[in-house]
Amino acid sequence: MEMALSELFGYEGSWYGSESGFQNPGAVGYAIRKATKRLRVRLKSILTVDHRLRLTTSSDLGAIDRVSRDLGIRPGAEVKMMGYLLHLIARLLGFDWLKGVPNREVAYFQTRAQQRIDDRLRHP
Repeated sequence: MEMALSELFGYEGSWYGSESGFQNPGAVGYAIRKATKRLRVRLKSILTVDHRLRLTTSSDLGAIDRVSRDLGIRPGAEVKMMGYLLHLIARLLGFDWLKGVPNREVAYFQTRAQQRIDDRLRHP
């Protein structure tokens, strides 16, 4: 959980070094809600053409947000959470929920400046 949050907020963020706090389901739920908020902002900025994907990912993030409030309270909330997370991942990788095969193409790239930053951070 700490590594995933560090990926979203950076190592200077308040989540770095917080691994021991994730023994508490309430803390996990709070962290997930913060992460979904961050993901919503990012998806809104990159999903500019595919409005259906924007709508469905927003729905997935809403479900994740809702279930995060049930962690440690309602039995099965953890399994629901994993299901919603896998659903979001499948959507973002282009899978079609009716056929189980990719129905969207995904293209990841970095600008030259982003590549330099990546190189500098990986090999200081």
